[in-house]
Amino acid sequence: MEVVERRLDMYQRPVLDMARPIEEINSVPSVCLFLEGLPPYRQHQLFQNLLEVANEVHASLGRVDGQVPAIIFFVALQPSGAVPQVREMSAVTASPSLVILDVDGEKRYRLESDKDLDAAEIRGFVAAFREGKLQAEPLGSSPEAEDNAEVKRKQSAEEAPASTEEASPAKARRSGCTLL
Repeated sequence: MEVVERRLDMYQRPVLDMARPIEEINSVPSVCLFLEGLPPYRQHQLFQNLLEVANEVHASLGRVDGQVPAIIFFVALQPSGAVPQVREMSAVTASPSLVILDVDGEKRYRLESDKDLDAAEIRGFVAAFREGKLQAEPLGSSPEAEDNAEVKRKQSAEEAPASTEEASPAKARRSGCTLL
């Protein structure tokens, strides 16, 4: 009974600790804010911004007690627990970094911005996700790896023999792809 109560309590928190994520990170879109290595005052400031946005989003979704919200929010303050694995899946290296993971859909959405991260930036990014306006990237690959794969596909297509069987686009794509 105590385990169930703890789980229900977790669902009520607007922002969860990424070092110890709940299993629903694998099935529910998750907003992930990476803050490791930042000064404590900056971590606190950005955490407050994320908390504000999480409360707004959960209120707009009509959050129900005891149920997992439609979007989960996580923060990483230290590089411990699940944080390194989630950071790798997110393909981000800097702090702060903001990513929305859709593990079930095998996609990620990274905030690409030179602006200083604040509540307005977080709010806009989450709103764009909810409206379907963000460009998804596949999980498990880095932008550099995707660029390299595209170059290899083009090189393979250019080097392919003239025979119709070996020069087919499908064969050229397969030869340049590397599964992780």
